[in-house]
Amino acid sequence: MSRPVRLVPGDVFARFASPTCRGSLSRDGNRFVVGDDSGQLTTWERGANGRFALRARIVVPPAGAHSRPAVRNTACAPAGDVIASEEYVWVRLRRFDDLSVLSERLCGGAQRVLDLGAPGFLVAGNWMLKTPDLKEGALHSGEVCGAAVLPWSNQVVTTVERPSEETAMAMRTWQGTAPVQLVDLATGRPVRTLLDDTVLAALAVDEARRRVLFATYGDAPIAVYDESGAQLPSLGQRSGRTELLLVRDDWILSVPNAVGREVSVDCWDAASLEPLGKASLQRQFSPPWIAASARTLVIPDLPAGEPGARFAVREWSIDR
Repeated sequence: MSRPVRLVPGDVFARFASPTCRGSLSRDGNRFVVGDDSGQLTTWERGANGRFALRARIVVPPAGAHSRPAVRNTACAPAGDVIASEEYVWVRLRRFDDLSVLSERLCGGAQRVLDLGAPGFLVAGNWMLKTPDLKEGALHSGEVCGAAVLPWSNQVVTTVERPSEETAMAMRTWQGTAPVQLVDLATGRPVRTLLDDTVLAALAVDEARRRVLFATYGDAPIAVYDESGAQLPSLGQRSGRTELLLVRDDWILSVPNAVGREVSVDCWDAASLEPLGKASLQRQFSPPWIAASARTLVIPDLPAGEPGARFAVREWSIDR
């Protein structure tokens, strides 16, 4: 029986006046990027004392004369040298050290996914752009509502909302179900359908073991597939509908959708898929995002007694 996972809260190291967008950690957990709704974009680096310190801070430019600055999403490259940011209708590739622009692409709309995990590519919603210039790339048809790159192949696993033939108030509605597909990064074309007509709540990729994990709405166990598309034993009962699904070197975490009750995270061993019990996030609501490395989590927080700082991020450590 493996030892249960413990989540240990650490320092609040960054504070913001506006809500934060999804932050992202480098693979080693020593570099972190996050933005906020006011257009502030920051990078943080772990110092010799083991704590995060501010590396760079900018306010991104507005998209046009009649818009305001805003950062909606961020991604950190595995090595931590480059970050990507979604700045209203622009997606920009920036240096981590000083946040200077390396390249940019006008993508339009809100990109629900931003991922630098595939070598040579940036996945931004249904755009699959070649780095570092972002000039070439494929466009995957449909509204991508979830995606995760497969670093061992030239593919990304996606779920795409299907438009319905029905309309409401002259607007097209969406079906409740969507396929989960493997898509070629170079062409944007589906290679294989793993699940069809499902309602996906979260997905994640286990890079070390080349597996894909899916959590659907409802009480069904979390499904696990290997790189050939074969289904492996599912993960056991969850505490509730999965809001976030995280996989790193030796652990899997399922964060439930919870409001008004303590958030208990379900944990499994990533290799054996053996349950490791539950761990508390010591809060009464589910976080909107979590950035993760092998032994570090960064989670949005609410600072106490900080004038002008209504939002924050806190580092947590994972004890196994």
